[in-house]
Amino acid sequence: IEAFAQLIHPDDMSIVMQALDTHIKDKTPQYFAEYRIKDKAGEWKWIDGRGRITQWTEQGEPHIMIGISRDIHASKLITEQLRISESRYRRAQEIGHVGNWEYNIQTTQFWGSDEAKRIYGYNPDHHTFSTEEIERCIPERERVHQALIDLIEHDTPYDLTFEIYAHDTGESKFIRSIASLERDIYGAPLQVTGVIVDITQLMQTHKALQDSTALLREAQKIGQMGSWKITLEDLHITWSDEVY
Repeated sequence: IEAFAQLIHPDDMSIVMQALDTHIKDKTPQYFAEYRIKDKAGEWKWIDGRGRITQWTEQGEPHIMIGISRDIHASKLITEQLRISESRYRRAQEIGHVGNWEYNIQTTQFWGSDEAKRIYGYNPDHHTFSTEEIERCIPERERVHQALIDLIEHDTPYDLTFEIYAHDTGESKFIRSIASLERDIYGAPLQVTGVIVDITQLMQTHKALQDSTALLREAQKIGQMGSWKITLEDLHITWSDEVY
């Protein structure tokens, strides 16, 4: 036992001992633990260890234990890589304020990524998307809903910009939603897959630029001043309205 214990990764020893202790004290059907052992080459390898005590002494102490060990190193590494990849994907969506969503045509149920839920003002941990929950946030729900129907029934391109009111705060947001239709092997509509981007800041910047341009035009008109620009390469000239 001591020789085997020396092969167990120090960080995993408490996991193994806890599993054995629970099995012995509570007399559970078996013990189970995933832990790392050192192989012949000196590399740490993940294994799945399971076993149970088959005989006890007259004093109630464990006497004989049998078990199996299964090499799960490859699957463990894949799982960890997937976890890291998903974490990066979630973080990228959060930073970029980009979410993705799916609409199952058969069940009429929506699925949304964590960031898609945040954009709409829903808690990622406690909410699932439904048609009613989404459309409740959209003032122009009829236009948006009709665009989805047109995509499914007529393959009409789906690329919309519309306003929403966040579920949790009531805050006004502008989002751009782009989607495509997926069909089954028989050509029947199966699922709609899309992305949404929070473009509120972009819209606010565009509005501020429009207001600034309008103010400049009005100031030039009042002051009877105009502005012009010439591109020296081709002598192309543009003038403001007041120059005209």
